[in-house]
Amino acid sequence: MMYNLCEKMNVNHHKCGKWVVAVNETEMEQLLHLERNGRQSGVEELRMLSKQEIVSQAESHLKASGVLLSPESGIVDAHSFIQALETLSRNRGCEIALQHTLSRMERRAMSYKLTLLAPDQEEMEIESETVVNCAGLNSDRVAEMLLKERLPMDYRLYQSKGFYFAYRGPNLLDSNRLIYPIPEKGVRTLGVHLTIDLNHNIKFGPDKHYMARTDPPNYNFPEDPAELDRIKKRFLQSIQAYFPKIQHENLHPDYSGVRPTRASETDTAFKVGCAGPCLFDEIQCFFLQDFIINEEGPLGFPGLVNLVGIESPGLTASLAIAEYTAALLGYKALDADLS
Repeated sequence: MMYNLCEKMNVNHHKCGKWVVAVNETEMEQLLHLERNGRQSGVEELRMLSKQEIVSQAESHLKASGVLLSPESGIVDAHSFIQALETLSRNRGCEIALQHTLSRMERRAMSYKLTLLAPDQEEMEIESETVVNCAGLNSDRVAEMLLKERLPMDYRLYQSKGFYFAYRGPNLLDSNRLIYPIPEKGVRTLGVHLTIDLNHNIKFGPDKHYMARTDPPNYNFPEDPAELDRIKKRFLQSIQAYFPKIQHENLHPDYSGVRPTRASETDTAFKVGCAGPCLFDEIQCFFLQDFIINEEGPLGFPGLVNLVGIESPGLTASLAIAEYTAALLGYKALDADLS
């Protein structure tokens, strides 16, 4: 789906493949479980590499007891991809209101009224039979505008920041693919992995730090050198599990992102190390959850679809999410330009 659109819209991308790496026998069991789970989910092209393949294709200095290959994985110019979607939308008559704030929503007899504030604070009203809430970090707040006291507890979001460090130094890495560790048990994150960009630069990330919710979010690296060094050391520890020769001086702060993380009071709690003040006392170490994509007719709001907690791999899955959302609203499958 995504590769087809990138080809048709001339979006720069590269099907580089992905290795998921196990470094010991315990992780090998988890790796085999990942393969089974993937195949049961319809990802037929997954396969375990033989020892001979690992040796012949191995990255320099990679530690691996086993490797699961995902040959269809790739990278994309995310900004160009979003611009392509914008172009397709405008060509189909869509209007896009940038830098407008949704101030309120009201349910009417057969429609919804949305009130927007322009940058000059002038109000604009829109009326529609359907509303798709895909407001990212604020999607729970948008949902609450209509659902109010009926907002399910597990729609609540917390912000989690992920840092990326660029690799610079001796040519220890010659990677031309994505390399992921086995996901850490009990923590809903893919772990600190090796990623490449379309200019062949290498970086590692992201980690996960729970943070106080701010608007706008805080995307900065810590200003305190000691705190930054502490984050970097934990980062290095994760990387050295599968690239043991990477050194502290090879890693340099690159960028960070903030994700909308769902949590639920009803699930098993766990605790991870946090940078700065730990918020887990406040949120009781909630267990993290998957995406929410719900049509809210059962709650009395037909035609309203809430997409909550869409973090990674939300961009990769965006076209499939769109198709699923359209089906919830009774629309046909995406047209040939998007499939």
